[in-house]
Amino acid sequence: MAKRGNGEGCIRQRADKTWEGIYTCGYDKNGKLKRRSIYGKTRGEVQKKLREILSSIDVGNYVDPASITCNEWLDDWLKRYLVNTKESTKAQYELYLRLYVRPSIGEIKLQKVSFFMIKNIILDCIAEDLSPKTIRNLNGIVHHAFADAIKVKLVKENPAEGQDLPKVQKKKMLFLEGEKRTAFCHEIKGKLYEYLFFVALFTGMRQGELLGLSWDAVDFNRNTITIYQQLKRDRRIGQKVGYIIDSTKTNNERTICPASIVFDVLKKIRREQTENRLKHGAEFDNPDNLVFTNETGHHLVSVYVLKVFKERAREIGLPDLRFHDLRHSHVVMRAENGDDMKSVSEDLGHTDIRTTANIYAHVSQRMKEDSAKRMQTLAETMYAI
Repeated sequence: MAKRGNGEGCIRQRADKTWEGIYTCGYDKNGKLKRRSIYGKTRGEVQKKLREILSSIDVGNYVDPASITCNEWLDDWLKRYLVNTKESTKAQYELYLRLYVRPSIGEIKLQKVSFFMIKNIILDCIAEDLSPKTIRNLNGIVHHAFADAIKVKLVKENPAEGQDLPKVQKKKMLFLEGEKRTAFCHEIKGKLYEYLFFVALFTGMRQGELLGLSWDAVDFNRNTITIYQQLKRDRRIGQKVGYIIDSTKTNNERTICPASIVFDVLKKIRREQTENRLKHGAEFDNPDNLVFTNETGHHLVSVYVLKVFKERAREIGLPDLRFHDLRHSHVVMRAENGDDMKSVSEDLGHTDIRTTANIYAHVSQRMKEDSAKRMQTLAETMYAI
């Protein structure tokens, strides 16, 4: 054992040539001194760690890693380690942890949480028939929490690392093309949410972005729309079920220049809102200055919007069509119009251009097939086999 220096604690070199620092941090329930060890590749590294620990013991803010429960760490992690994370995302983390993690391992010491324990949580979720995407998200949250615990030297390994997770089946993209696109526009004409569905198709905006669109974001002089927020469900624990205005899915702002007919529609919406404001008086309330509201100015409810949309889709023979498929259909129209892929991807706020490329590939293949059919018809008029 090496001689202890001033303020070092006790340092020694181990048989494997690494260095160990030993310090005491109070007494256990039997009155015995609690000894803890830290390790490093060099004496200097261990000395630095010891100095920090001994200093925290002196000022009274030392926390014994071996005594921290999983619940205690998760509470601290959610409160102090996710300062740059959106509140809605933190709320989702909190919900997943409360429902699926804390009941199983919350009271277990953080350092005792094992790979097998996390595996059991995943197996329980599979047994409860949770979707593969939810299970993968859950494991990702746990992995994030333990990765931060490793950074602050509370644990050595991440028990969520290397877990065998169920595969997410990619949903098939559907498109409104040709006659179906025309049929959809005819079907929504004069009916509830007509303008919302039309603007969705001709801008490619996400549902939350449309429901959260403010008049402040619409520039009628330049014919532009700036997308910087969305309306979404408030999932924070302890909050009443409702909706909040939040940043976009990707936290990025983008400005689009849709066709002028979109602004003609928006002007009609604005006129109707003005009429409703006069009609309902004090009952009319639109505090967020939203574009798409009901007659009294209140925001629309996403669940009911989806219900109405599905009714319209069934009427044109596409019961599996999703609201999000209007975005895909918008890309198809842009591709048919000859717009370049990069511009379309930027307008839609895609973080991965491959999403746009997949749709372009679909359109390109269909165009090739249509071209072959036209050539076949031409050839048959000129030559017989």
